[in-house]
Amino acid sequence: AVSSPRLLQVHAITQSVHKVQNTLAMEEDAAPTDTGAKAAAVEVTQTREEKCGVRNTVDKSSRKRTHCPAECPYYAEDIRLAKHCTFVCVNASGCKTLNPATLVADESLGVCRGCKVAGCKRCALDGTDKCIECKTGTELINGICRGTSRLIWMGVYISVGALVILIMCWVSNLLCRPVVNQQGVDHGLRFRE
Repeated sequence: AVSSPRLLQVHAITQSVHKVQNTLAMEEDAAPTDTGAKAAAVEVTQTREEKCGVRNTVDKSSRKRTHCPAECPYYAEDIRLAKHCTFVCVNASGCKTLNPATLVADESLGVCRGCKVAGCKRCALDGTDKCIECKTGTELINGICRGTSRLIWMGVYISVGALVILIMCWVSNLLCRPVVNQQGVDHGLRFRE
C-alpha cells in the first residue's frame, strides 16, 4: 500500500501514463487493416521524435511509439500546469525540475519516475533507487528499508520448522518400531470390525 503523498502522486502519474499507453495501443490495434497504410503508419510512429523542452499533451491522437531525442531521452510529467498528461522531453538532471517526486531517470522505460524502495519515507536526491530515511517499522540497510520485525519472524519460522521436524522424527520412530505384542495386535484386529 502506498501511503506518503509523494508516492501517491508518483503512483498516480505512473497509472496515467500506463492508461494512455494502453488506450493508444488499443486504438492502433483497432485501426484499418490495410497493410500498406498500416506499415506507413508504423514507420512514421517509429521515426517521429519529440523536441527537447517542448510540452506535449498526451491524448487519444498521440502516437504510442513517439520517443525523445538522444539529447533529452526521458519523458517527464510537467506538474507545474493544471493539465494532466503533459510531458516534456528532458535529460536526467531535468527530471526533478519538472516534478520533484520523479528523481530517477529510468533508461529502460525512457521516463522520469520516483524511486522504487518499499517502506521508504525519503529517497536519495541523486537519481538512484536508494532510500535515505525509512518509514516507522523499517530500518535503513544499504539504501534499502528492511522490516524491523524480520528477526522475530525468522525466529518464528525456525521454531515452527524445528517443531515440524521433531514431529516427523517422532512419527517416523513410531512407524519403525518393532511389534512387541503380536498376540494383542491380532486380537485387536479381530474385534476391530
